[in-house]
Amino acid sequence: MPFIPNTPADKQKMLNTIGVKNFEELIAAIPQDIKLKNEMKLPPALSEYEVIKLMKQYAKKNITTESHICFLGGGAYDHFTPAIVGAVIERPEFKTAYTPYQAEVSQGTLQSIYEFQTMICQLTGMDICNASLYDGGMAFAEAAALATKKTKANEILLAGTINPHYIETSQTINAGLQLQYKYAINNDGTTNIEQLKSLISEKTAAVFVQQPNFLGNLEDVFEIEKIAHEHKTLFIVIVNPITLGLLEAPANYNADIVIGDGQSLGLPLNYGGPYLGIFACKNEFSRMLP
Repeated sequence: MPFIPNTPADKQKMLNTIGVKNFEELIAAIPQDIKLKNEMKLPPALSEYEVIKLMKQYAKKNITTESHICFLGGGAYDHFTPAIVGAVIERPEFKTAYTPYQAEVSQGTLQSIYEFQTMICQLTGMDICNASLYDGGMAFAEAAALATKKTKANEILLAGTINPHYIETSQTINAGLQLQYKYAINNDGTTNIEQLKSLISEKTAAVFVQQPNFLGNLEDVFEIEKIAHEHKTLFIVIVNPITLGLLEAPANYNADIVIGDGQSLGLPLNYGGPYLGIFACKNEFSRMLP
C-alpha cells in the first residue's frame, strides 16, 4: 500500500491553491443536514503491521479461485500459468531501465511486440496481427466496424452463441454505424446452418462465429465459411488462443479476420479484466487494421 504524507502545511498550500481558507469552506456546498456532525465511532488506531494482518484476515473470508472451482467465467477464467511464462517475460532483451521515449527501451518493447505478433500469426495462421487492443470486446467492435467499411453493408450475422459482452460492446461503440445484428442459433447454442443460409444476403457485412463457442461447443466452421464466402461477406472467427494448440488454425478454414481475448495466455483474473484484444487478419486488410 502507498504511503502519502500530507503535513498541515501541505494541506494549507493545497487549499490556498484551490482558493479556499479551510476544509469547511471547501465542502460548504454540501447541505448541512446531510453532514456528519458527531465523531465516528471508530476502533482504536492500529499500526501498519496490525492493519495488514487485519486486511489479510478479512480477505480470507472471500470465496476465491484459490479455494473453489469457478464456473462464472464469462470469458475470464482461472488458468494455470506455468513458471516458464514469468521466466520468459523477465528476460533482459525485453526489459531496460530507461523511459519509453528513449531508443534503448524501444528495442525491448519492439522485441516483445514482435514476439507477440509472431506467436499470434503462428497460432492463427493469419498473415498479420496488430500489437493488441483493449480486450476481446473491443476487438469484436473493431472487426464489425472494419467489415461494414469494407463491404458497405450494415448487417452483422452471428453464428452460434457468442460472448454477449462482445456484442454489447460493439452495440455501444458502433452505435453511430447503425449496425443490425442477426442471430442463427440452435436450441443447444450451436449454429443453425439452415437459418444462417436464410438470413445471409447482400446486406450482410460479416458472419461472426466463436470457436469454441461461448458455451464450449465446437462449431462446423468449414460449413459456415462456405456459406459466408459464397455471399462474398467477411468471415470473422473469435478464438481462445490456448485452444489453437489443439484446434484447427482459422487460416486453414479461410477466416478473413481472427479476433479474441488474450487472458488465457497468462494474465491473472484481475477482477474480470480488461485483458488484451487479439486482432489478426489477411494481408488485404492491412491498411484497415485497427
